[in-house]
Amino acid sequence: MEIWSHRSRVNLIDFGNSLAGLRMLRQMRVDGVEADVSFSKDKEIIIYHPGSIKPDLVTRTWQEIIATKLPIINLTDLLEFMISKPGMKCCLDIKQNSKELVKKVMELVTFYDLEDQIYLTAFQKRISFLQIESDKMLLEYAKEINPDIQTHIIATWPVNLPQLVKIYRPNMISIGWLKEPFIIKVISRSLFELVTLTTDLRTQIVEVSETGVKVLGGVVNSPDDMNYFSELGVGGIMTDSPYEAMQLFKKN
Repeated sequence: MEIWSHRSRVNLIDFGNSLAGLRMLRQMRVDGVEADVSFSKDKEIIIYHPGSIKPDLVTRTWQEIIATKLPIINLTDLLEFMISKPGMKCCLDIKQNSKELVKKVMELVTFYDLEDQIYLTAFQKRISFLQIESDKMLLEYAKEINPDIQTHIIATWPVNLPQLVKIYRPNMISIGWLKEPFIIKVISRSLFELVTLTTDLRTQIVEVSETGVKVLGGVVNSPDDMNYFSELGVGGIMTDSPYEAMQLFKKN
């Protein structure tokens, strides 16, 4: 079972997306990390989830962000870290629906020759009321720029995973529910549970996995939820509690 750290968090209270956290996660030997990419006000690519700080850092310039002394890094910092850790994988989650952002991300990933370690991530479909701002069309655009980039789709409506694979040819798919804010989590999880009532996800996961596409479950933090996705047959989980997940599956 692969363990992936959501927002490159070491634990539930970690702000995430920091260089110190990435170093600790490497020491823990997690299989992969997820890192959010956004534009700052002056179009610096920052590793940051929009809206997680007030005032929002996407409204500030890179120099203003540096002046806050917050542990925010830019994409160059992250990619240089990845070069030094060749066994580690990273999902770059596009957090703004911007072709310009995708283009600049792809230029840097290509420059650092990190196609084997990086997955470019977007949701299957934009849904504004669930605060989903990117979609699979950005991944298609990335493939036009560099056909060698690996892509990762987060399935917002996982009723037919084999069909998603056939159409969009991702290297990895995630299934599950959003985790924050609370009301969004409730809605997202309810929609997922509705899908499971009418869809044989276990069989779909087997079929997709046999084509070489990795399936992740998440974002999950409780042992019950981790075990739930494990029993579905996913190849890995995305979590804010990587140490606990590693201990759980080691014990099992």
